[in-house]
Parts: sequence; C-alpha cells; structure tokens
Amino acid sequence: LQLASCCRVPFKTFTAEALREFEHHFPGSGFVRKTVGVGSVSGPAAWLLSQGQLLGETLREQGVTITLGVAH
Repeated sequence: LQLASCCRVPFKTFTAEALREFEHHFPGSGFVRKTVGVGSVSGPAAWLLSQGQLLGETLREQGVTITLGVAH
C-alpha cells in the first residue's frame, strides 16, 4: 500500500471468485490453489486489470510469478 501511495498508482485486489473466471487461460499451481483458492493469481489479475491486453510471457522465478499488462 505504501509503494502504491508513493508512486501514486491505484492498489487493486480481486476476490478468488473474480480470478476464477479467467484462471483457465493460465497454467495453475496446486500450491497456489490450496493457499488462496484459485490455481493462478498473477495471470488472471493482470488480465482483469488490463482487460486482456497482456505483454509478453509470464515470468516465473524463485517462487514469484509476474504477468504484465497494459491498463488504460
């Protein structure tokens, strides 16, 4: 929250139900599903924020997943 405030960008969260609508578009993880209730978070969240305008491939490194999208 502090980073979003300092950078003057909105901070948005989604319910598991909202992410579930789009999780079938992205590879899932059993660990993530067990932890948060959906198999994928990064991809569906980026999809929702960018209205499907994703940039490149999802990055996966050392347990961190990042999906980029363009929001207008």
